[in-house]
Amino acid sequence: LEGEPAVTGGSPFVDLTADWYRDAVAWAYQSGVVEGMSDTVFAPDERITREQMVTMLCRYAGRGGALETTGTLERYTDAGQVSDWALPAMRWAVSNGILVGMTDTTLVPQGTSTRAQAAAFLTRFCEA
Repeated sequence: LEGEPAVTGGSPFVDLTADWYRDAVAWAYQSGVVEGMSDTVFAPDERITREQMVTMLCRYAGRGGALETTGTLERYTDAGQVSDWALPAMRWAVSNGILVGMTDTTLVPQGTSTRAQAAAFLTRFCEA
């Protein structure tokens, strides 16, 4: 979506071992899209959860200003499993049709985001 944005500087993450993603992570960190697992750990080889993926998309979308994140998750029986830090992003994603449940009544926020789910999230995000 950004093309090949220039990256000035790096990131504070000490666990970025591969060159092919280092600039992308630095750009995402500098742009506020990612924060990392801690101040110095990004965990690039860990699986990403559905709520983490949605949070990154929400932060990306909100770089130009505030987003409406007051949608509701009440129809999902597992809404209580959404991490507090991810609630605004999950509400935003559901209300904008970017995230649909795994079933009609479950979101599975802690579940691993598969490649297919990530592709669906990105497609819906780009079309929204």
